Amino acid sequence: MLEIYKSLESGHLEKLTLKTLEKGAWINIIDPTPYELKEVSAIANVEPDFLRSALDEEERSHIDVEDDSIMILTNVPVVYEEES
Repeated sequence: MLEIYKSLESGHLEKLTLKTLEKGAWINIIDPTPYELKEVSAIANVEPDFLRSALDEEERSHIDVEDDSIMILTNVPVVYEEES
């Protein structure tokens, strides 16, 4: 899943697309497809390995700064409950 947002001066969020991506936007990628990774890499001008590193299950939450890009990786625990 790929979602892109940019904060407006009013405090609201504007939803963007890869075609309308602007500097300062937040790109939220969850379980990305290879196509999504390729597109984000090309449009955001970041190395594919920079994005792929976040897919490692052992990766911890951290912030990476590379050239003009900042990646904020967060791990959020998910609890799966068994159905009775």
